[in-house]
Amino acid sequence: MAQLNGALGTRRLPVLPLTAARCKSRVEARLYRRVYVVYRDRSERALVKLTELALAPDPRDPSKKTFDLKWLRARIHAIAEHHGYDSKALKNALQLNLDAALDTCVSAGRSFTRTDWEHICWKPAVLMCFNPSVSSRFQSTVGPPDCLVKVHKVEILPAARYPLAELPYTRAITYVWNPEHFAQLVTRILRKDDSQPKRRRRVLHQSLHEQALPHVNAEPSPWPGFVWDRELQTKMQSPAFKQQLESELVPYLLPPKPPRMTQAEQAEWKKQEDDWQRRFEDFRVRHRLPKSLFIFTAGADLPPKRPNMSLMRVLFERKEKAFSTHVLLKQTESVVDPQLRNCLKCFAASLGALHDPRLQEKLWKQFCACFCVVTKDSLEKFLQSHPSVTPEQWIAFFESQAGPRVTFVTQLVGTSLEEYFDLSKDACGAFARGENKGYWVCKKGDRIEARPIRYFETPDQVKQRLLKHGWELLDPKPWRTGDLLRLPVAAGTGTRYLPAGYYLLGSFSNDTGINLKPCFGGEVPQNISFKALWYQGLRRCLGVL
Repeated sequence: MAQLNGALGTRRLPVLPLTAARCKSRVEARLYRRVYVVYRDRSERALVKLTELALAPDPRDPSKKTFDLKWLRARIHAIAEHHGYDSKALKNALQLNLDAALDTCVSAGRSFTRTDWEHICWKPAVLMCFNPSVSSRFQSTVGPPDCLVKVHKVEILPAARYPLAELPYTRAITYVWNPEHFAQLVTRILRKDDSQPKRRRRVLHQSLHEQALPHVNAEPSPWPGFVWDRELQTKMQSPAFKQQLESELVPYLLPPKPPRMTQAEQAEWKKQEDDWQRRFEDFRVRHRLPKSLFIFTAGADLPPKRPNMSLMRVLFERKEKAFSTHVLLKQTESVVDPQLRNCLKCFAASLGALHDPRLQEKLWKQFCACFCVVTKDSLEKFLQSHPSVTPEQWIAFFESQAGPRVTFVTQLVGTSLEEYFDLSKDACGAFARGENKGYWVCKKGDRIEARPIRYFETPDQVKQRLLKHGWELLDPKPWRTGDLLRLPVAAGTGTRYLPAGYYLLGSFSNDTGINLKPCFGGEVPQNISFKALWYQGLRRCLGVL
């Protein structure tokens, strides 16, 4: 214990606790350059040496690492707060020394190397950080030098690299106008060959019918019993048809349906949906188009018995992801680099002033093609000269700059490291959010929530942590997916109604909403308030399953 407390003979060395316990509460001491360090729960944290902050995975070979200055700046900003040393002072010291070293390298006409960064890391001003957790009594007895902690490793918040162009896209089914998609599918429209005689019982009558009605389509067909529908193809490929399609339907394409809507938003959405269906049906009837078509697909072994594609999917391209400025604003909040984050937030705000989603997506693609790293002075000068910047002005500004292109951004994947498990071999932050092994149902004041038990934790660990933070367990055993639940009386929250009966536990959403599965079929509304159902008597059936 003398060593764990930092005593080494007659000298005292500070102890730097880096992590908290994992499966078993264990404490081990290591001698790292004459400093004893206490490690707890190393698997849940990303511990990186200061000298290795700038080593980024090589895109061509992930097993190797290369020195990357942009990666270094992002990792400095991602250093987690720590009670053992002043993290903010450490970030400022690293950033100031890095800027000074870069200025020296630029004035000398050489590039910044890994050796320069290692020289910065071993500066006394960077290594020695004030320890705010040391009591005043300890400071008075030991002396001011013991209030400084020698930092060799830092804790990095869980972060991940994400493609810049994919930031504003969310999972939602939508249709877009794509001339290439339309032109490709129109040339593959088929129809059944009516010139082929129907099957007769008498072979003689069939041969006479074939002589009376010879084949009028000599062109070979991809499927037996089908021919190319040249008449419909010619009509849909005409410039007049395309012009009417782009003027009558494209401006009124139905946007993707939001996942959650109020009653007013639902009424507005229903109005837009009815208006779109009326326009589409009028367009189809006026041009005498069928509701569904036979489209040739090379991968099909047998021809379809019914039309295999709707008219909507022929005219417009179906996508699984939709562009949204709200999603862009939400994603930019997690970008680690402050300058890139501010630029993206300002550009997303300027896109929000536009009302056409197609124009927003077009401008976003132009912005991604020219977005680059710029100096702080040039960015401040641009913002001072343009009080209210439009998307076109942002694009013109970055096109005039000569900095390196930004194709990926580093984002924080969470604020709480308790939910993440480090899968990397070198503890550099390859985090994955693990599945859970159940839920503790707990109460604190008027709040009732279900806290998950992650797969890298034990139920007792989570239980002790909840009790330590003032939570009261409402069930002595954790709830698990598939448990049988009983609701004695009907309950509802808002527009969602749940009848009384038995249900199976599915999962919890954000610790406050519960997703149930019906025992005997039917549909059950999801993400209902768990607090409201608990007060209505929702309980787990003990000893049944």
